Amino acid sequence: MAIIDAKGLIKGDRLRSCSDLARLWWLYLFLQANSFGRMELDYHQLIVRCCFKQPPSEEEFYTMMREYRANWLGFLYEAPNGTVWCQWWAKDGSLPRYH
Repeated sequence: MAIIDAKGLIKGDRLRSCSDLARLWWLYLFLQANSFGRMELDYHQLIVRCCFKQPPSEEEFYTMMREYRANWLGFLYEAPNGTVWCQWWAKDGSLPRYH
């Protein structure tokens, strides 16, 4: 299980540089990553299944992912099968299999 650093969540410069929407959704997205801090960018799997009454649109989701990339919170890459993934930058010790 991932461990969230409360100080970074509230006072972290990189997260504070993001929009309010991206800041609010970061926690939900980060916690859905696997034990290496990686997640496939699949709007329906990551956003729709959270069951919010007014989830962000698919366009807003991808805008948030670009914000995370621009603020050094996540590294986006294309896997050999063509899917796009995010590797979260995480504090040492916050992920069970962080390398």
